[in-house]
Amino acid sequence: MRQDDDAESMTPEDENEGNLKMAVGATNTRKIMVYSRKVFSVVSCIFLAYALGNMTLFITPGVREFVQQYHFLVYLCTPLPLISKILISGIERLSHPPKLPLLYLVFILHLLAIFLSFTSLSLFFDTEIAYFSCFIIFMNLILLVFYTLQNSSVLSAPRMFLLLIVITSVNSVLLPTFLSIFVFPYIPVIVISLLVTFYINFNICHFTNSLSSRDWPIAAVWIFSRLPL
Repeated sequence: MRQDDDAESMTPEDENEGNLKMAVGATNTRKIMVYSRKVFSVVSCIFLAYALGNMTLFITPGVREFVQQYHFLVYLCTPLPLISKILISGIERLSHPPKLPLLYLVFILHLLAIFLSFTSLSLFFDTEIAYFSCFIIFMNLILLVFYTLQNSSVLSAPRMFLLLIVITSVNSVLLPTFLSIFVFPYIPVIVISLLVTFYINFNICHFTNSLSSRDWPIAAVWIFSRLPL
């Protein structure tokens, strides 16, 4: 009888709090789509920043020559993501749940470390594949944001992969046309963009059973710091 009284005494606020703590993967399709849309939006902005930053440094006169002349910059920047990943793991282990302001601060440093790592490599090897791929990934994620506007179904991994093949191929045709690029490395850009976009979607889906609907910022962090194993 006491359980019935407790159930009757629950307020709508208590029920909402319980729903927020529930794993988003156990909720309905609408909540999953809202959750995914937020993560896709944030990650797309990150890749747009990556693309613009890498392209700016690549086309700036003297930057590539400077990096190619001083090899120690590549050796210094390349392992930075591993160091920042260790910092994120340390913060998550020291406090559970982790202190979000500190986690976000280290996450920003982690994003910067990733940027410095792949940018130094692209400048050293004199290749535009990095920022081309980031642009395509950004375009793919924007289309996935539109995909999450529907609430009818969640695509399975094989169907999502087929969808990503189509949109990656289309975006790889649109990007060089828009930028007036006559020599475009289609195969490496398509492969990298496809795999990274699929990984992002797979990572989000994998951790829906571990995170609640209000934990979508952590989902964005885990895309760059935790493998879906």
